[in-house]
Amino acid sequence: MVRYGFMERPDIPAALLHVSAKGLEFDLDRTTFFVRASLPSTKGRI
Repeated sequence: MVRYGFMERPDIPAALLHVSAKGLEFDLDRTTFFVRASLPSTKGRI
C-alpha cells in the first residue's frame, strides 16, 4: 500500500521502482491499481 498526504503529489512509478528494488515481482500488464481520494466535508458547519 502506498499513501500520500494532502500536499504530496503521488508518484506511482517511483513507488513501483522502490518495491521492485526490494524484490517484489509483478507483471505491470496484469496489475490492478485502486485509487481513492478523501475530501474534507463541511456539512453541518457554518
